[in-house]
Amino acid sequence: MRSPLWGVSGWQVAVLALTRVGAVLGVSFTHRRYLGRALKRNDSLIDLNLRLNRLDDEGGRMLFEGLRNNASVTALNVCSNAMQGESAKALAVCLSNPECALVSVDMSGNRLNESDADLLKDALQESVSLTALDLRANPDIPASSDALAEILRTTRRNELHQRKLAQAE
Repeated sequence: MRSPLWGVSGWQVAVLALTRVGAVLGVSFTHRRYLGRALKRNDSLIDLNLRLNRLDDEGGRMLFEGLRNNASVTALNVCSNAMQGESAKALAVCLSNPECALVSVDMSGNRLNESDADLLKDALQESVSLTALDLRANPDIPASSDALAEILRTTRRNELHQRKLAQAE
């Protein structure tokens, strides 16, 4: 039996939304592995929406490892899952890679904490492409967090930088 994700690496898919698949089927270890592998090879997917899929920390780690050298995915929505520290570490590595094409990441409503936000804040210092990182509704990141304020400043700086580059063309 083939994985439902088998074609992601071979087809010319621009947008993939698997919203609430995990809520019904559960995102198994096998499917997470297939998705990570497919993202490593895919060069046409631009927008990936995996919100509400019960992606746990291991699934998040596999996802971000697959995106580490992906040069096509620019928008990622993984809100309302169950990602924690290992996912944040893998995203930080991804954001630190100059090959990473991510422009917008929604990780709201997961299980990240303030040290995860600090880790992502530090990784953003290496990124000039990420213009939006949503960490709202992570109960262990206070709204008054210095890391959140710095992430907002950095993503705003990146947005202005991208606008200047677009105007120069």
